[in-house]
Amino acid sequence: SEARLETFNGVAEKVRGAIALDPDDLRNASGSVRVDVRSMKTGIKLRDEHLQSSNWLDAERYPEIVFMLDRIVGAQRLVDKGEVNLRLEGKFSLHGITKPMTVDAKARYDASKNEVVFMTRFKVKLEDYGISIPTLVALKVAREITVRATIVAR
Repeated sequence: SEARLETFNGVAEKVRGAIALDPDDLRNASGSVRVDVRSMKTGIKLRDEHLQSSNWLDAERYPEIVFMLDRIVGAQRLVDKGEVNLRLEGKFSLHGITKPMTVDAKARYDASKNEVVFMTRFKVKLEDYGISIPTLVALKVAREITVRATIVAR
């Protein structure tokens, strides 16, 4: 969060996912990434508790943040030992609300390890997902959160 009075980073410690893709033909790729909301840490325990409370992400009712990959566009195939730019199209679910989402990403492929590393950075507007920022902390929490993700698929 990069707000007027405060900037802080968070890390999700429990992330799981699956992807099905053919490195030589990305047209039928699909998959999902799931983040356990309770595993999100910002470095301050009290802030983490607030983040997971019913006033914010409501981890009790909505325990996961999910991205469901519907397709990959912008690249036909992966390049061994190379990096390609592409777009990941799918659905993003946060706080009980699911919306279509397209994010720009880079993918590095290593055929010898049967490994693809996806790197992306995108923004999420909290109000789009029914999360309102209390006036008391409006200058400390950004209305739009930048998400950076590196996902290793094997």
